[in-house]
Amino acid sequence: MDIQLSPTRALIEQLHTSLRQSFESSCEHIRTSHFYPDELIPHFPAARQQLDTAIRESEALLASAGPQDALSRLYELGAGYSSERPTPVREILLEVTEGPFLWLSAVLNPDPSDLLP
Repeated sequence: MDIQLSPTRALIEQLHTSLRQSFESSCEHIRTSHFYPDELIPHFPAARQQLDTAIRESEALLASAGPQDALSRLYELGAGYSSERPTPVREILLEVTEGPFLWLSAVLNPDPSDLLP
């Protein structure tokens, strides 16, 4: 049995909050991790600007078109997994969006075995 739920207004609003919080923790992780190059740090403001713009556009879409369109706009932030190395801003946004999108995916597509008593 495959369960798929549709995003709701409340879930999208929670995703907006989660993305904002994830930005702060992701930037701190990038600053302190040896995995990421220091060259990413100067790109935090540009990544923040792209995130804020996407959230504002998503909020507008949520009000006018509904949750699915709002979610589609946010997924554009996380798009970009490919064989090419991402730009510094894209690399930051991939880090920022990973946790919140995994959470939303688990909420919208629960494992049926998790629902059994």
